[in-house]
Amino acid sequence: MSAAAEEVQAMVARAVEKVGQGWMPPHEGGELSTRLSDDMPPLTTGIVDMYLTAYAWLWERETPPEEARRVTDAVTGDAMTAWTRMDFRIRNGVLAVCALWEEIRERLPEDQADIRELLGARSAPGVYPELETPPAQPEAAGVELKKELITTD
Repeated sequence: MSAAAEEVQAMVARAVEKVGQGWMPPHEGGELSTRLSDDMPPLTTGIVDMYLTAYAWLWERETPPEEARRVTDAVTGDAMTAWTRMDFRIRNGVLAVCALWEEIRERLPEDQADIRELLGARSAPGVYPELETPPAQPEAAGVELKKELITTD
C-alpha cells in the first residue's frame, strides 16, 4: 500500500487540528446541496456538499436522495442550535471530514485508493458517525451546580 495506516491516522489528526484552528471549507454549495436546500447559507451548503462528496467517494456510490436529505437536515439542525447548546461536536466532526477530504483530493490516485480502503474498513455505507454523536449531558452538570449552590448557603 502506498498510504499506510499510520499516515492515514496522521491525516485524520491534521484534519481535526485544522478545524480546531478555525478551518472552514469554501463558501459555496455544489449542485446537489443547492437543489436540496436553497434556503441554507452558502457556507452551510458548502459543508454539506463536501461532507456528502467525501462519503460518496469513500463508499464508491451516489448518495441516495433520502440519505442526502437526512444528512442535510442533521447538519442544518445542528448549525441552528449548536451555539445555544454550546455543543460543537457534530459541527467539528463534519468539518474534520471536509478537511480530510480536501487533503485526500490532493493525493495521487493510487494513494487515494489505499486511503479509501483503510477508511472504508471503519465505516458502513449510509452510516455517518459524526452525526451520531451522543448528546451532551447538561442535566448532570445542572444537578451538580444545584447541589453546590444548596450546600454553600
